[in-house]
Amino acid sequence: MINSIAPKIFNNRFEPHQPEAGDKVLAYTNGKILIGFGNDGSVVLPRVKQPSDSLRYLFSIDDTRYFLWDTDFPYEEKGFDYVSHFVLRTMKPQDDCFAGMVGYQLYNWYRNHRYCGKCASQMTDSLKERALVCPECGLTVYPTISPAIVVAVTRGDEILLTRYAGREYQGYAVNAGFMEIGETDEDTIRREVMEEVGIRVKDIRYYGSLPWGFDSGILIGYFAKAEDGEEVKADHNELSEAKWFKRDELKEIKDPVFLGAEMMELFRTGNDPYSKESSCAR
Repeated sequence: MINSIAPKIFNNRFEPHQPEAGDKVLAYTNGKILIGFGNDGSVVLPRVKQPSDSLRYLFSIDDTRYFLWDTDFPYEEKGFDYVSHFVLRTMKPQDDCFAGMVGYQLYNWYRNHRYCGKCASQMTDSLKERALVCPECGLTVYPTISPAIVVAVTRGDEILLTRYAGREYQGYAVNAGFMEIGETDEDTIRREVMEEVGIRVKDIRYYGSLPWGFDSGILIGYFAKAEDGEEVKADHNELSEAKWFKRDELKEIKDPVFLGAEMMELFRTGNDPYSKESSCAR
C-alpha cells in the first residue's frame, strides 16, 4: 500500500526545523502537486535551493526532510509542473509519493483553518505541537482526520464489488463510506452496506487500516459476510453498478496501493479470514 515504505521510517514528530539546501519541497495548488519525472518515469520532487520564510517543515522520512510551500504564490521550478495529485497513488518512489499524500492533507488543513471558527481571528502556529491556536479566544485546532470504513462483503466464494457513479476512478471496488457521529465501526459497516447495496451483513472481521491524506482520512478495513438470502439492491444515486464476482473472475492486483485492493487480492488468493477458516476446518 502507499504507506508501505519500510525499511524507511516516517517521522511526523513536531520539530520546527529551518529549511536547508537539498531538503525536499511539497508545493500544491488547486488539487495539483508540483513534480518532475525521472528518466525511468519516477516522481521527482523539487529541492530547496535557499531558505525561505514561505517553507514550513512537515516531517521526515529517514534523513530526508520535507517542507511545505505555504503561500498563495506558486512555487516555480524549471523542469517541474503542477499535475493532479492522483498520480501519487500509482507511481514510484513509494516514499516520496507517500510524503506527497500526507503533505497534501496538511496543506489543506493549514489552508482551511487560517481563521478561528469561533471568533474569526487569524490563527497562529502553536509553539509546542502541530496545532493552530487563536490568540484571541484560545481555540486550538488539530489536523483533521476523517475515519472511513472499507468493507469487503463476501458470500462463499464470491465477493461483492461496486462502481461509484460520477467518480474519476471507474474501476471496481469494495464498499466504503465515512463514519457518522455516534457510530462504531460496525454500525458504519451495517449502515453503509445497507444504504449502498441493500444487504445485511454478519461475522464482521477487522483487517487493517491505511492513512489516506487525499481526503484527510484514515481508512479502516473489514471483511463481512452477507446474510443468507440477501439480494443486491444498488443505490444508483451513488453506484453505477454492484455485482458478485467469483474468485476466478478477479484479476491479479500487483502491489496494491489501496486498502480495498489489497483485501480484494487476499480474497482472490483465498487468504481472507473466512477462506482460511474453511481450509483449517478441512
